[in-house]
Amino acid sequence: MTLPEQLQQDIAALPESAQGMVAEFVAFLKHRHGVPATISAGQQVPESQDMANLLEQLAAANPFQAVANPVTWQREQRTERDLPLRDL
Repeated sequence: MTLPEQLQQDIAALPESAQGMVAEFVAFLKHRHGVPATISAGQQVPESQDMANLLEQLAAANPFQAVANPVTWQREQRTERDLPLRDL
């Protein structure tokens, strides 16, 4: 049995979540070695899809809709403290 065949069998024996991790690691290695990715544009590994879903939910919630002026809001949220030697 060749190495690719053995790897294919080993990966197929893993749970789907672990197979997704293998796919992510392979994508990382391909990127690191300059090999073009083979995952199509619409296809994502499970962990990436989970993150995409969470980001979509966050965008839909629009948590900052009540903020009229973002710059003013940001300044109000910051807690400035005196820094040593700042005024020298």
